[in-house]
Amino acid sequence: MTLTKNQMDILKKYECATLCDFLSVYPLRYDIYELSDETHLVDGQSVILEGYITSSLKSVHYAKNKSVTHFTFDAMKSYRVSIFNRHYLKAPQDPLRKVTLIGKYKHPNQVIASTLYYQPLVELGSIHPIYPLKDKTPLRSIKSMIAKALSVCQNYNHDPLPIDVIQSYQLMNQAEAMKNIHQPESLQELMKAILRFKVSEFLEYHIQIQNNRLRVVHSKQQRHLSSDSITPIIQSLPYTLTLDQQDALHTLFHDSNQPVTASALLQGDVGSGKTVVALCLAYAYIHAGFSVALMVPTEVLAYQHFETAVKTLNGLKDNIFILTSSTKPSERKIMLEYIKSQPSLVIGTHALFSDDVHYNRLGLVIIDEQHRFGVAQRMRLIQKGIDVDVLSMSATPIPRTLASVLFADMNVVTLQNKPLNRGSVQTHVIEGNSFTTVLDDILETIQRKEQVYVITSLIEDDGESRSAMSVYANLKKAFGKQFEIGLLHGKMKNEEKNKVLNAFTSNKIAMLVSTSVVEVGVDVPNATRMIIYDAHRFGLSSLHQLRGRIGRSEKSSICYLINPSQDPLSFQRLQVLVDSHDGFEIASQDLKLRGPGDLIGLKQSGLPSFQFANIISDYDLLIKTKQTALELLQSQSKQHQEYITQVIEQSLKGID
Repeated sequence: MTLTKNQMDILKKYECATLCDFLSVYPLRYDIYELSDETHLVDGQSVILEGYITSSLKSVHYAKNKSVTHFTFDAMKSYRVSIFNRHYLKAPQDPLRKVTLIGKYKHPNQVIASTLYYQPLVELGSIHPIYPLKDKTPLRSIKSMIAKALSVCQNYNHDPLPIDVIQSYQLMNQAEAMKNIHQPESLQELMKAILRFKVSEFLEYHIQIQNNRLRVVHSKQQRHLSSDSITPIIQSLPYTLTLDQQDALHTLFHDSNQPVTASALLQGDVGSGKTVVALCLAYAYIHAGFSVALMVPTEVLAYQHFETAVKTLNGLKDNIFILTSSTKPSERKIMLEYIKSQPSLVIGTHALFSDDVHYNRLGLVIIDEQHRFGVAQRMRLIQKGIDVDVLSMSATPIPRTLASVLFADMNVVTLQNKPLNRGSVQTHVIEGNSFTTVLDDILETIQRKEQVYVITSLIEDDGESRSAMSVYANLKKAFGKQFEIGLLHGKMKNEEKNKVLNAFTSNKIAMLVSTSVVEVGVDVPNATRMIIYDAHRFGLSSLHQLRGRIGRSEKSSICYLINPSQDPLSFQRLQVLVDSHDGFEIASQDLKLRGPGDLIGLKQSGLPSFQFANIISDYDLLIKTKQTALELLQSQSKQHQEYITQVIEQSLKGID
């Protein structure tokens, strides 16, 4: 089918190779259109009115390329309507043509319109999908593309789900479900279509997880790691390990000494001490003659772990290396020779699985924030050794029963409690878009030689939210002569990032303006205040991780959440952080309250994200589909095997 240049551009924006791929651009939500009761309208209320345009449309232009158009509109009552940036609108040629108006009611009898349809509501239908808009792509263009795709794409007529699964769950076939997801005939049909997609998502996830387990877990020659080997390390720590940490080490040693390869997930709340547990385990492997690779997603985190490892494993410092894409060629060459010849702890990023890296008896791979790496990337590192044990770490703790289902390919080990040498962290929500109300506290904090984080959701301005660049410029202008202010974000070169972070760690910088690049792993005990702009744009788990960068010493700390949103749900969500410091509870609430406005959070949290399914509200379905997936994997049916093969091939194709 021939597409226009505009349509080709839209496909490119949404990273779709073909028109049929565009059917996978699913709605964010659905607007249900029902006429408003005009006898009980309240100021600020969203309204849908059906009636007639009873005046000419007059447009006034202002600023640059902006306009407002005014007209009168008669339904049960007569309204004065204003609609912005629609100067091209005209009254219907037929004055008796009913139109539908959507907007907000302003007392008395005014409407600020957002949409005007030249059709009565009955012709529009009652359910309207709302799609994610990229680069100002008009919603009508997306709907037009979807309609064209539904009319010409026949590949959805072949249903990949086995017929017995469809019957067992009483599901729509794929073609019906796709049609009703994009063009629902009724609310009932939409719910059936969503159920179909939920079942497919969960089934595919469970099959992939079980397949991952088969690829990682297999028989091995039994190891004999000695827990006594880490006694000197534990005794040299400036604090006592919690009971949780001790139990975790006991479990991990037990798993590592079994005659099958170990695969474990170490999860714990912010500041629960996961890194120390992982380093103690790494020490035991090296003591037993094995190398250990610790892979992290960013160089900032790699350097943090390297410094912690050198400090914690003092007797091993000559066997600890950091390897990233920024490592100088001359240093890299010497390092690779040593790594190849001696058991070592090698900390780094994706560089750890480069073709020229060879380990001396790689026995353990530790993957921090494993969700940041694709399956193929993790496997490339694991395959650098033979019979390699794997320890993954997650900073987003979730209830053990749920974790055991979601991470069924790993033994879940949980750290529930924090070390005792931690101060309290208070959390306050500030309404508006400025921290001037707490400026005195921030300045007093800096005068005490303590440090402050200022966090933004964006690097550069988008016109809606504060950015790291603009906040840094404003703060530098206002306070640059009084104290040092640093800037940190993902687009900076690694050398610049490390320089800024080292300056902050050594207290040469009093205030650090940063994006969420500091979310995990950055440890500056002297930082006791954090300001987070546009807090409503973050997931609760992400905010909890960010908050975990303060309160890392015995000093009391305060986190200020700046919330410019007027949405009541945003206040409800942020109140969870005010009321709770339990990462398990926060993660659960995050999933319950998550809405389409959450721009940052789930993907970065380590929890699997689904387009339609919700692991909290759909927990029963999650359990049921896990059992179905296991039955399909054990089945000899040709149809079942074809479905499993398709799911696995598709997952590997789209991961890296």
